[in-house]
Amino acid sequence: MVNNKKHVFLTALFLSLLPLLLSAQWLETTIYVPDSLCGIHNPQAFAYDSTDNTVYVGGRGNNVIAINGMTNEKIARIPAGPLIKALCWNPTNNKVYAANMGSDDITVIDGATNAVITTIPVGGGPGALVYNATNNKVYCSNRWSVNVTVIDGATNAVITTIPVGFCPHALVYNPTNNKVYCTNGGDLSPDSTVSVID
Repeated sequence: MVNNKKHVFLTALFLSLLPLLLSAQWLETTIYVPDSLCGIHNPQAFAYDSTDNTVYVGGRGNNVIAINGMTNEKIARIPAGPLIKALCWNPTNNKVYAANMGSDDITVIDGATNAVITTIPVGGGPGALVYNATNNKVYCSNRWSVNVTVIDGATNAVITTIPVGFCPHALVYNPTNNKVYCTNGGDLSPDSTVSVID
């Protein structure tokens, strides 16, 4: 009888812990990007392309690395600027944008082929990117300036440059009101404002 109660208790304990075990998280794998093929150091930017299940990684090293989301294998090394600070995916045209702070431009990558489509000079140390799905536009904060560059998602042309506060840093898009918010003021800036772009 004692063994039977012990068995029932252990079964009940196991069944109560089963949901925790099934939902547990763990490190699946580690992907080394500064290897003999890639050459990326200090990875600091990500973008996910859900159309092709591809993860893009940027950092120092003149490349953006494409990783297969299913196998975790590196599938492409895409030439880009020396310091990729931000990546952004445009699902409408399946493009990835890489903000190259080291060369003051944005590299546009085809999400289907992982080939470079074009490079857009924006100046001012491009640092953050955000995609506006309502108008198919990409916004880029230029950290060493006082403006945000707006890029047409279809043509890759610069539409306009919007003056904001000093050292625009981070961007976020509000789809409900079709607005972009920009933080102004970095580590070396006295500015402490948020600009709202219609």
